[in-house]
Amino acid sequence: MAATSSSRLEDIVDRIHSIHKHQWMSMDEQERKKLERKRARNRQAASKCRQKKMERISELEQQVTNEKQRAARLDIELDQLQRALNDMQSLIASHSNRGCQSPHSQHRH
Repeated sequence: MAATSSSRLEDIVDRIHSIHKHQWMSMDEQERKKLERKRARNRQAASKCRQKKMERISELEQQVTNEKQRAARLDIELDQLQRALNDMQSLIASHSNRGCQSPHSQHRH
């Protein structure tokens, strides 16, 4: 009977070891799945971040284009105003050369 109870005891110990081993493997499997989910979330977040970055770059490039166009329009307007000022100054100078006085010089007397 000692051999039989010893054999049963060994069977029980083997089963306990098997259960513990299965639990550890199960824990490793759970940890692996948890890590896979974490990595998947991280990949998704990184992808979303890259997409937002690309959208922001696109917005900034559009702003640069708009500001360059605005600057070109302002340059044209400045050139037109400079020409108008030069025309006015020439007109005043030609009147002055003909003997006309400017309104500012008439009030000084």
